Amino acid sequence: MSHLAHLRQKYDDRLSVYGKRVKTTIRNHLPKIGDSPRLLLDPNEISSLSTISVDKVQQGIKDLEREGYIARMFKGRRSKAHVYALLNPELRGDAWEVWG
Repeated sequence: MSHLAHLRQKYDDRLSVYGKRVKTTIRNHLPKIGDSPRLLLDPNEISSLSTISVDKVQQGIKDLEREGYIARMFKGRRSKAHVYALLNPELRGDAWEVWG
């Protein structure tokens, strides 16, 4: 395993099981919007697509935010609370590798 692959593996382990499942569901099922990709994250939709409970989906979303994969675009605005910026458009590796 190359050094970079080992680093990628190490960083990916920082995501919980739920974070990994939410990431996979986003990558495989949700449409990306615009050139600077955004997406609409509805925990209920992800729950039904990934067959994990809504509270575990919310935990997974928090993990993805913490690790730099996604970021809320409108903090505190209820009407737009589901809009997220995709900081790592391919959802591979981690934000440090993408932007570093």
